[in-house]
This record gives sequence, structure tokens and C-alpha cells, in this order.
Amino acid sequence: MADGSFNLKHPRPSEFLIPDEAGPKICPWIEDSVTILSDGDVTCGLDDPHGSRFFGNVARQSLAEIFANPEYQRLREGLRAGMRCRDCSLALPDTRPLPDRPALPRRIIVEPTIRCNLRCPQSACIPNNASDVRTRNSDDLSPDVLRSVLAEVGDDLTDVFFFNYGDPFLHRGAPGMIADIRAAAPDAHIVTSTNGMPLAGARKAEELIAAGLDNIVFTISGMTQESYARYHARGRLETALKGMRRLCEARAAAGAQRPQITWRYLLFHWTDSSDQIDAAIDLANEIGVDQLSLFLTQHPPEARSLRLAPGTPGFRRYSHYIEMAHGYQETQTTPGGLYPIEHVGGLGSARWTLPAARVPAAGRRDGTLRLYLATIAPQHAQAGGTGVTLITPWDKEYRVFVPFGRWGEIRIPVPSHLRGRPFHRVTLTADDAWCPADGNPDHPDYRMLGVLTRQKAPRAFLVERLPLAEVPTTLESEALPTGQILDR
Repeated sequence: MADGSFNLKHPRPSEFLIPDEAGPKICPWIEDSVTILSDGDVTCGLDDPHGSRFFGNVARQSLAEIFANPEYQRLREGLRAGMRCRDCSLALPDTRPLPDRPALPRRIIVEPTIRCNLRCPQSACIPNNASDVRTRNSDDLSPDVLRSVLAEVGDDLTDVFFFNYGDPFLHRGAPGMIADIRAAAPDAHIVTSTNGMPLAGARKAEELIAAGLDNIVFTISGMTQESYARYHARGRLETALKGMRRLCEARAAAGAQRPQITWRYLLFHWTDSSDQIDAAIDLANEIGVDQLSLFLTQHPPEARSLRLAPGTPGFRRYSHYIEMAHGYQETQTTPGGLYPIEHVGGLGSARWTLPAARVPAAGRRDGTLRLYLATIAPQHAQAGGTGVTLITPWDKEYRVFVPFGRWGEIRIPVPSHLRGRPFHRVTLTADDAWCPADGNPDHPDYRMLGVLTRQKAPRAFLVERLPLAEVPTTLESEALPTGQILDR
């Protein structure tokens, strides 16, 4: 592109629909909302970083005219017919009749600017941040254009998202624009997001407190400059944290109850160590952050947190703080916590479990359930295996030691009134998790694994019978010091 443009705006967004097997859907982002980009163009939702789905422009058309664009109805009907939009995952399964659509949106997403002071390695942001590429016809949204939109939609608004791509507070007029939104829609819920650096000056923080914002999210990941800058490229951790501290101080000085301040801490395998996370928890408490969100994300895939993935001890330890990005769970889990059958050298056909899983165990005529477990995780080699907790459907809990490099057979006694069933599902929790890529970033397997399992006896391989240790059900719990994080 010799002229540096990246103009993919398409006036027929319904042509982005493609077949999908998931069945009928509805997209809330085309039912009652619009996204206004920094150049005034209107797209849908938060999943169109380059503004390719074009419905109109608020600088040249009324909001009512744009919201009545027939393309919205074509999209609605296509989703209901079992299609989905290419490169978007925001539509939800729904078979109910399509609801009546309002004449004007109830929610708006406002992108004040496309400019950003960071260069995060995020595929959606890279073209937006490139100096030789333009994804918008204007970098900054005109406050006058926003005021004209607000005059039209007025107090019908229920929600305003004052962010999209770029950092909103690189727009000099951002606090004033929020104040305009509050004046036009006094009952709307207004939320914004920032990397924190533009708010390091006390004056902007004070202006923002006065503007009438409800929620603000600071995305700051890592507690050392090295770990922080690995994703937030070109950023300064000290400045970002100063911006968050400034806002907390300005709110306290004003005696204000809002905005609620959330610290979103992205979990990558270089930001997820316990010393960094504990330092973030301490700092959040010290400066008055309302909520610390340890955010599990699958983007970029090679950066995925290994220590705090679902089912790990780390996940249980910090579960009070952990949230998951949209779509994260679908990329991590499998039905019942079991991965597909694969061939494992020296052990034959088997399935890996997640660190926590529900495993089918075959019922036998002798009144037992048979379960076969093994491990080949390198960290289990020296100890000769690893511990596993099993809980039966009738709430009996057992401990068993799973051998390294060979199969162990487990026989669980079944109560007489439950015998005769072909199989039961036993809840399995491994003592620790294994990621093949842990310690080897070039390894392509980023799954979090527990132990290997199979239902039938592996007759061609060495099998040993494993002793079960029944866990008493009336253990007295020890009191924990106030403020200690529970290992949930």
C-alpha cells in the first residue's frame, strides 16, 4: 500500500457473514448499540479494530439514519439463520424471536482517539499504531461531533463505553467529553479504560474525577520494568502506576465515591510469578484501588500464563482475583477436562486430563471401579510419580500416588446400591500441573496437563495396582491469619 492506507471499510457488513455450525444467534452489539470511531465512522461492537464494518458517519448523517441502515437487519437475519460474522466472536446462541429494535441506540462506544503511546504486540493494535499506516481518516474525534450525537440520543442512553482502540486520555479534551456525556445522559453508566501513563499529571486526574465517570480500568501488567515493557512496549511502569495512584489520590481528596477504579493485570508467563502478583495485591490495597483483576488472556497465544491456568494450584490460590478474557475458557478446556486420545510413547493410547477433570471409570462385576492413571511429566521423574485426589460420585475421597512412566491400576469399591452401572465419573485433581512449553518457550504445546488416563486395561504395557488411601471426611480446619489468601 504505497499511500500508507489501510482502508478496509465495507458498506455492506452483511457480506462478512459466513456459515457456522453453532446454530441461530443474536448479537447484542447490533441490537441496541453503535461504535463511533475517532473519524466519526460507525461500526459495530468492540471486535472491529480496523473499522471494516461501515454503517455510516456521524459527522455527515444523523444517528437515527445510521441506526436504520438496512444492513443491521440483514445481519440480524443472517445470524438467526445460523451464520456468523467473519473475524468476530461476539454473537451469542439464541433461538427466540428477534426482539423489536429501538429507533436509537441505548448504548454507545466512543473512541476519542486512535493514538496510543504504547506499542503492545497485539495483532489488532499493530496496524492502528504503525506510523506509516492509517486505519482512521482522523486520529481524534471532534468534541462538537460527539455533542451533536449526544443531543440526538440524549438521556435515552443507558451505557457509554468511552474507549475502543488507542488510549482515550491522549485526547486533550477527554475529561470535557466525559463531562458532556454526563450532562446529556445523567443516568447513563460511563466506563473508560487507560494504560495509566496519560494520567500521571495531577491536573488531568482531578478533571477526570469532576467529570462524572462511573468506572475506569487501568491495564498495567508486570511489577518490574522488564516484565511490564515486554508487552507494554515503549511504556514506563513507574509512570503508569503513578497515573493510577494520582487518580486514587484525587478521588480521596475530593471525597468522591466514583469512579470505581479497577486494575487489570494481564497474566503472561513473565508476569504471573507469585512475588509480582503479591506485590500488585499489596500496592492495590495501599493506594486504594477498588478491584484488582488478574486477567487470564489467550492473546498472544505464546504468552499465555502457565502457572495460573485453570486447575493449577496458582489458580486456586488467587481465584478471588482471577478473571478470564472473552473466549479464554473455550481455548483451555475440553469436555469433562479430558483431551482427545493420543499415542504416548511407552504407554500406548491415552488421554491427558486437565489438572482438574471428571474421568470415566469402568464398573466391574467384583463391585469396583477400574481406573488407569500414569504420568510422564518431567518434574515427576525424580519422585517416581505424583499425587492425585479422587472423589467418587458418592462423595468418598481418596489419595493415590500415580507412577511415572508406567500405568497404575486403581480399584475403587462401589456401594452395593450403585453397582451394575457401566461406568461412573470420578473427579480427579492432580497435585500440580504440567505445561510442555513451561521452561521451553519454543515448544508448541501450551496445554495445561494433569495426568494420563484410560478406561480399559493397557494389556500390552506394565501395570501395577495402586493402593488407595481414604481421606477422612471430618477433618478440623485450622484457623488462618486474617488477610491470608485461601487456597480455594
